[in-house]
Amino acid sequence: MGVATAEMLRTRAGRALERGIPLLAPLGFLHGAVAPVSRELRAAPGIAVIAIGGATIGGSGRTALALSCAEYMHSLGARVAIVGHAYRARPGAAARIVSTTDSLLSVGDEARMLARALGSRVTVVVADQRQRALDLACALADVVILDGVLQTTPQRSHLSLLGVREDAPWGSGRVVPAGDLRAPRSRLLAACDLEVPVRIPLGPAASALRGALVGVLTAIARPERLLSALAHAGLDVRAHVHLGDHGAVDDARVTDAVIAANRTSEITKWVVTPKCAEHLLPLPRLESLLDRHGTPVVCLEGRADLSPRVRSALAAVATKTAHAHVAAHWLP
Repeated sequence: MGVATAEMLRTRAGRALERGIPLLAPLGFLHGAVAPVSRELRAAPGIAVIAIGGATIGGSGRTALALSCAEYMHSLGARVAIVGHAYRARPGAAARIVSTTDSLLSVGDEARMLARALGSRVTVVVADQRQRALDLACALADVVILDGVLQTTPQRSHLSLLGVREDAPWGSGRVVPAGDLRAPRSRLLAACDLEVPVRIPLGPAASALRGALVGVLTAIARPERLLSALAHAGLDVRAHVHLGDHGAVDDARVTDAVIAANRTSEITKWVVTPKCAEHLLPLPRLESLLDRHGTPVVCLEGRADLSPRVRSALAAVATKTAHAHVAAHWLP
């Protein structure tokens, strides 16, 4: 099976799960009864753990929420590390700190995107096993954020956030394989401390794109959601080039698709998400083409808005962590 065919099948399967497959409801019921909502992970003593999971298989805004939480905890004075989700990557047995120069095959697009957005403020760590990554993260930080883990066992995390889509919190309402819910709603809510509707604003990009003939380049599982958000913002989307879900991207294929779109739609600006940019912008032929045509690429916002309730919960973790460190320093 070719790469393009495999990506097409992945995309179709994802759309089917998002709609729901009633015939598979009995299997979804059985899976929902045993689907794990927590993961056995042990943090070092004195380390605060914030677990962030998503209600659905993809598209819940989990990584954007993790990014915003990491920045907020850093602003409160905490030393923060993120254990990244190396989706479709092979990071190797040894835990590693993610660099923006790492290959996607080694660390994954989400982890490298986080490293790029956070810079030196927050350390991003990946490994082939979450426990190995957690061990390294605990040696580097006071607060560790687990991206893609809703809850830990046997010790519960200090804070568990369940990211849900703002427009469709529970997706199709059916559990895998009958839908896109990871587990029944009741079990997900029982595992978390806060249910967080994730809103990712378009940010300054929205004003930069007004009046432009927009082309969209995507390498994510559910591009329809992005297209809908752009249309809702009143932007004139004339072309969409979809390149699969987080997978390898062929420079020549992308460049040919952009040439065709420029020819038929006279695109004046191209749009990417931060995650898609990790796949697309390092491509030399594509960059050369866009430079020659003078067509700018606008990168959308990759952060989620944090509600006062979430900020308060994060601040409580930061305060407890600070008090614990003071006590450990002064008490014999």
